[in-house]
Amino acid sequence: TVGSDGQPHSMPVGGVWDDTRLRFMFSCSPNARKARDLALNPRLTFTTSDPVECVSVQGTAHRITDAADIDPWV
Repeated sequence: TVGSDGQPHSMPVGGVWDDTRLRFMFSCSPNARKARDLALNPRLTFTTSDPVECVSVQGTAHRITDAADIDPWV
């Protein structure tokens, strides 16, 4: 994410990739820095931790509040 001062902010997060909807989902507190950063600027980048099969994705974050949007088998 990028902070309100324009500085990049990276933090490892765990999450899950949804192949059906082509999206990465993670959770955090609404008061977490990443949540505050994304509320101001939803653009983000995430990468895998695998040094052999590297993946880097750029995209736009969207807050999910409906449980039906979380379960890919609904």
